Amino acid sequence: ISVRDQGSKDHLLAVWPEADVEVVPDTAWDVDQLWAQADLDLAYANMLQRLAVEKPDRSIVIHLNKRFLGGKSVEYVASILDRFSKEFNVTILMIAIGNCHNDGDLISIVAELLTCAYIKIHVPESLIEVAACIAQAEFYVGSSMHGLITASAFGVPAVAVASTASVKFLGLLELTAMPDIVVDDWDSAYDNICKMDFEQRKQRINA
Repeated sequence: ISVRDQGSKDHLLAVWPEADVEVVPDTAWDVDQLWAQADLDLAYANMLQRLAVEKPDRSIVIHLNKRFLGGKSVEYVASILDRFSKEFNVTILMIAIGNCHNDGDLISIVAELLTCAYIKIHVPESLIEVAACIAQAEFYVGSSMHGLITASAFGVPAVAVASTASVKFLGLLELTAMPDIVVDDWDSAYDNICKMDFEQRKQRINA
């Protein structure tokens, strides 16, 4: 049996002590091997055409989840995104990666509060569309673990706004040994992004 983190292994062994359980990296780390660059470019272009928006010069992909707002209001989170846009001269590209958590509704609320340029993908059309948007971005900030993994697989700097008390995010930290990639609030995410060297985007995290 293979699991992606030590926490999951511990849970299994608690009920089945004799089990042969191995911890291996999430297979999503190979997402950059699924498509040719031309296919990613086409998916990105199709997204822009579908939404009738121009291609931004630079973008930051944002994923929001109401469970991980760090106790902050949507107004405050919107102000942080405005700061991202101004500080790095980027268009905010918000993607509802987890619509089962009503992510689309949340980004619609936040979008109405933004004063900066933004693109909103309320319902992504496909997996390749999400991957293409992340691969094109200057950086990724969000509460999706697979969003962070996808960004890292494509060499895009990334920070997850989540909780290290969560088994999956704790497992991610243990595998990567990079404590700064998971923070518990959007202020810390902003601070961590400000420290990143964007001239070295292709330094992939190796789990």
